[in-house]
Amino acid sequence: MDKIDTLKKSLIFRELAEPELNKLASIAHEYFYRAGEELFFQGEAADELIIISVGSVRMIKELNAQKEEDIITLGSGSFLGEMAAVQGNEERLASAFAIENTHAISLKSNELSTLCDRDNILGYHVYRAITKAFARRIHRIAADSAYYRTLAYNH
Repeated sequence: MDKIDTLKKSLIFRELAEPELNKLASIAHEYFYRAGEELFFQGEAADELIIISVGSVRMIKELNAQKEEDIITLGSGSFLGEMAAVQGNEERLASAFAIENTHAISLKSNELSTLCDRDNILGYHVYRAITKAFARRIHRIAADSAYYRTLAYNH
């Protein structure tokens, strides 16, 4: 799958117009990860938004030296590192590993910021898409939290 197809099918940018997808594709970097290979480690500088083209990725949070927790498994069309696109160079809050051979593209936060600064309309649409993604994730977390509180309360 090429960069434009990956962006078109992504959960985050699928609503953007073709010319906007072309502009994003012009700064996108392609990566291929083997099963078990790390995309990034917890604590590293977060400097890119990653979109999974084909494959799946497991996110893991290290709680202490002996304990880690699975956070989420993401598949084709999913994205990770969206906070890096907004804040840039913050620390990664979790590690990410390819579960299977995975093809992904990334948008480096500094390149995305420069592109969006040069094209205000594109910038508005990109950051609106990222904001919607944040809102969906917060909504899902709130719903899951309420569900698990209900389970705990009833047991």
